[in-house]
Amino acid sequence: MRDLGLERPPGAQSNGPALLAVTIVSFTFVVVSTFLRVIARLYLVRQFGVEDYLILLATSAVAVITAFTAKQIIEGGGRHEWDLTRGELAETSKWGNLLEAVIPLAALFTKLSICLFLTLRIPINKHLKRCIYVMMAVLIIINGGSFIILMAQCNPLNAWWRQPPIDSECWASNEPVFLAGVLQALYSILTDFICSGLAVAVLWSVRMSREKKLLTCGLMCLGLVATAFSIVRIVLYAKDQDQASAGPTPDME
Repeated sequence: MRDLGLERPPGAQSNGPALLAVTIVSFTFVVVSTFLRVIARLYLVRQFGVEDYLILLATSAVAVITAFTAKQIIEGGGRHEWDLTRGELAETSKWGNLLEAVIPLAALFTKLSICLFLTLRIPINKHLKRCIYVMMAVLIIINGGSFIILMAQCNPLNAWWRQPPIDSECWASNEPVFLAGVLQALYSILTDFICSGLAVAVLWSVRMSREKKLLTCGLMCLGLVATAFSIVRIVLYAKDQDQASAGPTPDME
């Protein structure tokens, strides 16, 4: 760190501007897609249900994540820790940890909206509905549990990132947080495949041309792009934990 006299490695550069650009573009896509959905539900379908309110909650959670991400980048996120003071490093850690806590909630609201849409708006048999309800219950337990674990690892909460350290009670090991994050991501991947598969299966039984079916199924499977990001997130998260257990890392991203 800069105030400890550590030497800056050659070739070190800031990824902050690129991260901020990607964050803004992603959030813009979320806002536009949510706006179009709300317009379609209110003025075309003329039906606004619980699943639509959940999407609004998910979008609100994404807005919070975006704000926290932007704040983290402003405070030094994306820069090497050699370029940061201890105070700046604490701030980037603070906002990074807070946004990590909101991610399970955003995923929870989104998946619940999809599941409710499948059970309330698409004709499926009662056995399949029961399976989806069980999946929803497990989703609430895992994602809600991940949020609670992230928020409960230190008392008071700001001891999580405070520099210099303050008197607090924190868990001796980061393993519960790591396991909760991996479990949440793995279950998210599983539910992505299940929801996409169910939507495609139901749509394939609808009377329309094969070309329209293929096009619509392709559009509905775009959600699997999020699945790919979840897989990447697991890999990076596991790698980050390995580096953290070995000592300080050169990147603060």
